[in-house]
Amino acid sequence: MNAVQIKGLKKAFDEQLLVNIDELILEKGGRYALLGINGIGKSTLLRLISGQLSPDAGDITVNGRLIYQPQKAKIFNMTCLENVMIGMHN
Repeated sequence: MNAVQIKGLKKAFDEQLLVNIDELILEKGGRYALLGINGIGKSTLLRLISGQLSPDAGDITVNGRLIYQPQKAKIFNMTCLENVMIGMHN
């Protein structure tokens, strides 16, 4: 099973499209990095995946569950370093 599957995802703020993903699959157990300049939508994508934001269009499935409603995201309650270190221990 895929840990995260994204299809047709769009999110805009003030008419500026920050996230526009046709399809993205992040396999369970994989290690991934988001790279890009400031303001390109990296944090917005993470907030969409965690359920803190609702997409304007598209579907996000995390571990088989469709994500739409804001949820308390445990991983994002840590410092940046603690979040990065999670990947180092798996």
